[in-house]
Amino acid sequence: MASISIIIRCKNEDCRLDKTLEKIFSQKTGCAFEVIAVDSGSTDRTLPILQKHKIRTLQIRPEEFSYGRALNYGIAHAQGDIICNLSVHCLPADHNWLEKLILPILAGTAHASFGRQIPSAGGNLLEEIHLAKLFPPAGPIPPPLPFSNAHCAFLRQMWETLKFDEELPRLEDRLWYLLLKDRYHFAYCPEAVVTHSHPLSRKAIETISFRDGRAKKMIFEKYGLDLLETAGTTFSSKAGYVLKDFKETLIELRNRKSALPEAAKLLSLKTLGYLSFRKGYRSPG
Repeated sequence: MASISIIIRCKNEDCRLDKTLEKIFSQKTGCAFEVIAVDSGSTDRTLPILQKHKIRTLQIRPEEFSYGRALNYGIAHAQGDIICNLSVHCLPADHNWLEKLILPILAGTAHASFGRQIPSAGGNLLEEIHLAKLFPPAGPIPPPLPFSNAHCAFLRQMWETLKFDEELPRLEDRLWYLLLKDRYHFAYCPEAVVTHSHPLSRKAIETISFRDGRAKKMIFEKYGLDLLETAGTTFSSKAGYVLKDFKETLIELRNRKSALPEAAKLLSLKTLGYLSFRKGYRSPG
C-alpha cells in the first residue's frame, strides 16, 4: 500500500492552522500518511499549535524562503511514495478529500493530480471570480490552470526527476508542470475540493501581482518559456486580453447585484494588479 507525505508551508498562520490540521487528520483513507510542516519564522502561536499535533516540523530562516525552496526542503525529509502539497489556506471540504485527490495516482491513470479550489463564502469577491474561472466543477480537461501546488499530489519519483525552482518568487508549480508535462500525466480531480481564500487586501494584490510578473520574466529568461503568450505577442493583443478580462469581471459583478456598490473599488484593485504585474515583469534582475 502506498504511503503519503503531506507537506504544508506556514508562517504566522495561527488563525487558520488548527482547522486545516483537524481536517487533515480526519481524512478517511486506506493509505498511511505523515504530515510535515515547513515553518519560515513564525512569531505567533503557529509553532505551539504544530506541537499539539502528530507533525514533523522543519524550520528555515525567513530570508531563505521561497515556495520552491520550502517544498523541496519538506519533500527531502518525507518518507512517502506520494507527495501531497497543501497550503495552510486550503481547508479540505470533507473527510474523503485526500482519497479523491490520490485516486488517479493509485489507479495508475495519472502520475500527478490536483483538485478544485473554491472560495470561502462572503470573502474575497475578486478571488471568487478568479477561482471559478480556474477550477470548474467539471471539465474542461485540462482546466485553465493545469496544476497548482496549493492543493496537489504526485509521485515522489517526479520530484526526484526535477525539483522545484528555488529562485522563483512564485509560479514554481506552473514551471514544474511545463517542464514535466510531456513525460508525466497530470489529472484534474474536481471532486477533491478545498476552500481557499485570502482577505481582499490592496497590499496583498500588489505584492502577489508584482511577484507573478517577476516570476514570469525569470521563467522566460532562464527557461525560454513565455507564460504571457496566451495574451498574444503584440501590444494590441495584450491590451485586448486585459480588456476582455475586465469585461468578464464586470459581467460577473453585475450578476452578483449585491456586489455592484463595490464594483468601482474592485475594478480599481484589478487595475492595481495589472500595473503591479507589469512593474514586476519590467523589474531588473
